[in-house]
Amino acid sequence: MLNVFYLLLIVIPILVILFYSLFNLDQHQSKLIRSIALLLILLIYKSFFGDLSIFTIYSYMVISILVGGIKGGIVSLLFSLLFVFLYQWNFIHIVYFVVILLIGGDIYYKVESGLKKNIALNLNLAGQIKELRVLRETSAILQGTLELNKVLQIIISSITAGYGLGFNRAILFLVDEGKIKGELGIGPLTRQEGLQTWQNVAANKINLEDMISIQEELELSDKRLNDIVKEISIDLGNNNIATKVIEEMIPYNISTINPDDKFQVQLAAKLNMGSFALVPLIVKGKTIGLISVDNIANQRKITYKKIDSLMPFANQAALAIENARLHKLKEDMAIKDNLTGLYNQRYFQISLEEKIEESKNLEKPMALLMIDIDYFKVYNDNNGHPLGNESLVKLAKILDDSVRDDDIVCRFGGEEFAIILPNVSEELALVIAQRVRERVFKTEFKKEQTQPNGSVTISTGIGIFPEDAKTDRELLNVADEALYYAKNSGRNNVKTYKEYLSGRREG
Repeated sequence: MLNVFYLLLIVIPILVILFYSLFNLDQHQSKLIRSIALLLILLIYKSFFGDLSIFTIYSYMVISILVGGIKGGIVSLLFSLLFVFLYQWNFIHIVYFVVILLIGGDIYYKVESGLKKNIALNLNLAGQIKELRVLRETSAILQGTLELNKVLQIIISSITAGYGLGFNRAILFLVDEGKIKGELGIGPLTRQEGLQTWQNVAANKINLEDMISIQEELELSDKRLNDIVKEISIDLGNNNIATKVIEEMIPYNISTINPDDKFQVQLAAKLNMGSFALVPLIVKGKTIGLISVDNIANQRKITYKKIDSLMPFANQAALAIENARLHKLKEDMAIKDNLTGLYNQRYFQISLEEKIEESKNLEKPMALLMIDIDYFKVYNDNNGHPLGNESLVKLAKILDDSVRDDDIVCRFGGEEFAIILPNVSEELALVIAQRVRERVFKTEFKKEQTQPNGSVTISTGIGIFPEDAKTDRELLNVADEALYYAKNSGRNNVKTYKEYLSGRREG
């Protein structure tokens, strides 16, 4: 009884090691550990119970093949031969041992191969089912919006989410005016950030729609990443991999960075990329951009099979982006001036009303600048309408570049422009208007020497809400009266509505 107790005391730890090897070691290490453990059990059995029977040795060989495969069978054969010589059994047993090894090993190999194939097929099928599910969900979510930024966000989220294709990071580039420009990225900047993100995704079981909502709250993913992504820009036609993908319309898998490729060098330097894949976005036989994916967190190798799974998303992305662009173009045509690209009078009227209501609620002032090009009819008559149009476009850019992002610059009609300046006092409006006037005066326009004052200049009138007017219509009228007062005062100057009233009283 005591012998049995000691036997169990030794065998149980060995069995624990066996189970550990099943789940924590790779296949070859696990087989080796199991074969050695069985041998130890056999030797322990011999030390406790004396001589081994031939039946025990046969059982040992069969079990070794079952748990250790062919390698386990070979180890058991060698030790079985040792026992044959030790106990001086009939040498015919050696033949039987070899036959058991060959037959058992062949059966084990066929069963193992079959299981591996079934597992691989099931994993492949599960992967395809997941990809189809994500593709379907992505398509359904995309149908709910035509806003370009939202479309880009949905596409990138579906590629990177733990619930999606599972790449650690994805970056979208679009072709624009002969350049490849970074538009949007989702993912970590460093490996450590990436591991934290994936742990969060796994712990909270975040799905695709949740991931998109989270990215919305984070202002289209990580701001630091997107600041860097938007800095990436490279000319098409240079000897770089991005141009190659766009021109050849096929994906590329980059395992090592080419130091002679400027695009690859930018990705490596700015985004810590060591290896990545590029997939083209193709619509109607034309490449409109590309998607870059990499696994910065788990360092998992990107295979061409994985790239193939990305292709349907790329095709869907290209079509969605094109539709969003067309929608935006239609919207712009409704609210923007075709020649200058500034907002048109229709949008101006809507915005002026909205900004006045906003100023009322915030109890903040608002300024309106009405601007007119001096002697523009003379310029057109002397130089022709094509050159006149060119000057309008140039002036529009000066106006747009001279104000804040929140300010609204519009082409009011002909050579007249308007700028809405929310939360701006009369003093500040005067400074802004003078700055714009000086920039126009100092800018060289073609054939401007034909103008009566020798250069292209502007006159500006300023109206302030609520100081000068209480409604949008009143504000437009007072700014317009100030503008005509500026023109009647010699042109190339700026006048406020107060100055107009003061001048009228003096007159």
